[in-house]
Amino acid sequence: MVCNEFEIGAPAWWVCADNCSCDAGADATDAPANGIYCGGGVTCYGTDICVIVNGCGGPVNCQDTIDGGQCPPGSTLNPDCPTGRPGCVPDCTNPPPTCAPKPASCTAGITCGCLPAGFCPIGGCTQAEGRVAFCANS
Repeated sequence: MVCNEFEIGAPAWWVCADNCSCDAGADATDAPANGIYCGGGVTCYGTDICVIVNGCGGPVNCQDTIDGGQCPPGSTLNPDCPTGRPGCVPDCTNPPPTCAPKPASCTAGITCGCLPAGFCPIGGCTQAEGRVAFCANS
């Protein structure tokens, strides 16, 4: 059995693959006999895949500060933007985990290679194991 840790916001969620029990995580929950617990109160059943998305990665999206060097609500000041001057970076909240039908292209097991283009709602597949696929911005 494999337990994967994938941080989504704070605190981190422990995602369990293959119906294991993750004892190390504070948010860990045993999956029901016929399901896999994805975190955030979501359990996937049957052959469905748990899709965990981290949309907060990728290139820094710095916007100009408003008058007075302040950032508007919903953003945070970044003193070291790629432009060489301070800027405002939008706050990021990841979507909750979801369940998706196992694609027909994944015959033996779930891998990033067998997931079709567009499977991940944000970015692309970064890791897949058991019945869990991790998607992230690049």
